[in-house]
Amino acid sequence: MRRRTLLGLISLLLASTSFAMVGDIYETKQGYPGGISREDFDLASNMLQQKDREALYKMIIEGRLHMFDDGEKVQLVDRLGTFSGVVKVRLVGGTEVLWTNCEAIAYCP
Repeated sequence: MRRRTLLGLISLLLASTSFAMVGDIYETKQGYPGGISREDFDLASNMLQQKDREALYKMIIEGRLHMFDDGEKVQLVDRLGTFSGVVKVRLVGGTEVLWTNCEAIAYCP
């Protein structure tokens, strides 16, 4: 009985810790892309690797991509799994949700 209670408390602690991070506010790091869809984020990530600045600029002009500056305040919307490396954030004061790398925020949950 005691073991069962201990396991229940541990499970509750782990669950509350993971939920606490969604909704928290973090700061961004410079140079990471934020796409308005997962497809746009993946496309921009590939373009960054290929150093295709012209295509990245076009995505920015079209409103499909945001390049983060250092210290922008974002609210964590979704962590998308422990090992995916992708999070959804919203710029504080804004309404648009962006897909980005976990590494794009100063503290990666």
